[in-house]
Amino acid sequence: MRLSAFAKLGTACALALASVGAATPVAMAAPAAPADEVSVAAAHPGRAKAVSWARSMVGKSQYHHYCELFVELAYGTSGRYASAKAHYNAAKAAGRLKSGSAPAGTLVFMFMSSTYGHVVVSLGNGTAVSTGQKSSKIEILSTASNAGWADAPSSWPGR
Repeated sequence: MRLSAFAKLGTACALALASVGAATPVAMAAPAAPADEVSVAAAHPGRAKAVSWARSMVGKSQYHHYCELFVELAYGTSGRYASAKAHYNAAKAAGRLKSGSAPAGTLVFMFMSSTYGHVVVSLGNGTAVSTGQKSSKIEILSTASNAGWADAPSSWPGR
């Protein structure tokens, strides 16, 4: 926008304020938050601890082929879902599955066309901690291609 356009906009605003009067308060409604922001605002309290634990595991050779166990342990629980695919299906059926950029500490579901699927702990900014896809070691990978994300179930206690 050119400077002259800003000047015209400022003049229009000044005229509008003058017509309302300086002593008259102008109430403005806050914009409604998108549904994703509402769910993020009511985020699971264990997110930071889950991320911290998952990061501490990077480079270790544990949990290869046990991604669901890994994300459950990040949240201080285990044995809740038989596989990442079972967890994905439950999150989808419950309406908890979201699309778009996954906030840090959420669970990102990937490769849902495979038998067991794959789930990782998001670090935010399109990255996550994963139980080795390229090797048997826990690694950080991109979540650019994913099937969706969800907060950990509220019943998970957190670490």
